[in-house]
Amino acid sequence: MAKNSVYNKDAADFAVSFIECLCHTKGTWAGKPFDLIDWQEKIIRDVFGILKPDGYRQFNTAYAEIPKKQGKSELAAAISSAQVKTGRSTLRNA
Repeated sequence: MAKNSVYNKDAADFAVSFIECLCHTKGTWAGKPFDLIDWQEKIIRDVFGILKPDGYRQFNTAYAEIPKKQGKSELAAAISSAQVKTGRSTLRNA
C-alpha cells in the first residue's frame, strides 16, 4: 500500500458482497452462488478497498497467475460486473 493510501473497509465490503450475490454461469458450478475463496477475496479487497488520498482506487490493474480451470474467467467477469454496477472503475469512491 502506498504511503498516503488508506483502506476503506466499506468499499471493500461492498465489492465482496456484490460479487457474492452473483452466480456462476458455466461448468460444474453453473447456477451456484459465487462464494469467494480466501485468495480471491484478498484480491477484491485490495483492488476495491485501498484508496489514494483523492478518493480514487490505488490499483487499476490486478495480475493473478493460477493454473487452468481455477475460475479466473469467472472472477474477471465478476470484477467487471462490480465495476460496471458501482461505477467505480473510473469514478471516485465516495
